[in-house]
Amino acid sequence: MPIRRRGGVWPAVALLLAAGCAAAGCQGDDKGASLSQLKRDLEPMTTVLGGASIFNLPPIPIEVDNDGRIARIGGFKSAQVDELWERITGNPLVGRVRFFSDDEDGESYTRWFARAGIRQLTVASRRDGLYVLVNGRPLPYIAWSPRELDNVLDLIDRMAVDDDGDPLLSAEQRDMLADLAPLLQSVPLQLDFNFPPAKGAPRAPKPPSPDADAFIISLTDAERETLPSQTIDIDLDYERRSADRSWVPSWLGFSTDDLRTLLAPADVRSPLLRLRRDLQARLQRASVDDAELQLTNSGLYLIVDGRALPHVGWNEETLANLVGVLNQLYPAGEPRTRDNAWVDVLRATAPLYNDVSLGFRVHFPDSERVRAAAATATAGVDPTATPTRTRRPRPSATPRAATSDATGGRGQGASATTLPRRIDVDATLTAAPAPRAVATRTRRP
Repeated sequence: MPIRRRGGVWPAVALLLAAGCAAAGCQGDDKGASLSQLKRDLEPMTTVLGGASIFNLPPIPIEVDNDGRIARIGGFKSAQVDELWERITGNPLVGRVRFFSDDEDGESYTRWFARAGIRQLTVASRRDGLYVLVNGRPLPYIAWSPRELDNVLDLIDRMAVDDDGDPLLSAEQRDMLADLAPLLQSVPLQLDFNFPPAKGAPRAPKPPSPDADAFIISLTDAERETLPSQTIDIDLDYERRSADRSWVPSWLGFSTDDLRTLLAPADVRSPLLRLRRDLQARLQRASVDDAELQLTNSGLYLIVDGRALPHVGWNEETLANLVGVLNQLYPAGEPRTRDNAWVDVLRATAPLYNDVSLGFRVHFPDSERVRAAAATATAGVDPTATPTRTRRPRPSATPRAATSDATGGRGQGASATTLPRRIDVDATLTAAPAPRAVATRTRRP
């Protein structure tokens, strides 16, 4: 029978982050800690640290028992740590919470990890990001800079309430994020979760804590110098539908509303693919004009109105480690369910993420691009005469995973004869630029 594991390891990671960042005073009962209590727990820590840590905390080993409960924290029994933490904050740190509880088939995640050969899971916050390592091998991580964290909080404030008064986040959730952001940058916290070996396996020593070099995810010289095998740029516009003022997608001035009108004589009713009304109202109220997704050799970047947000950083090694972990947790011959069908897709595509360069931009009705296109159509100007737009520069590769505010392209400085194939979906169909020389490229295994 297919094995049902809803969410796999990542729900457990999310719970661990909530508790492990020293901000999760989890209740011992089933209700869990309230957000107001979490905020009260964060306030004294923020006051003491003052936004800039002078501490260099050692890695904290955490022993997980066969039932998925926290047995020891830093060598001390969890009950002793709970008692101390309760005196400080009023709540136990872990209590009776089972972070690695049973899945839908009644199997403990710890037994699943043991069969997969996973003995250690490391979660660490650093000034530049949040890292996850499995058996000491780094995976793609969440990267940020102080400016990117500020941009996230500003965007949340802009989209806080829609026209119907529905909040995106409650005031307590927003305040908790504002308190947590400086802690993530100032407290170098590293939690090493050690799991028991498989039942009947010979007793083995505990895996050592990863050293500092494991948290330096940088591009090699070969990765920085290798051009992407293919570059694709796509621009998608949203237009207001005259009938009900809803937003519908449009490409090269041809919207889904135009397509429905065109197919009406054939009695074909094509979908409009309208943006959800609540999301439209929220974006309009926040005056969001453009959103961009960039896939490069150093990560996946999200930019809203020209302001970079925290992104996913990687290199070739971390992508290979991700595939290896998926192979351990989900063997190739194991039946799949709809809940974990994504595993095969991610496993097959992950090795290609650093070989292509993709830019996908969405422009909403009030953006300059959409207004200019509407003015051009009103003036009767031939759209084919529109010159090719200037492509937005890509984040450049740096010794660490590149930040979204950096500019420059992958493989800067390469000669014109070695340019890879580039597909600019928007500009190619409007301006039809002359073809350029394409050089062959030996792909990495």
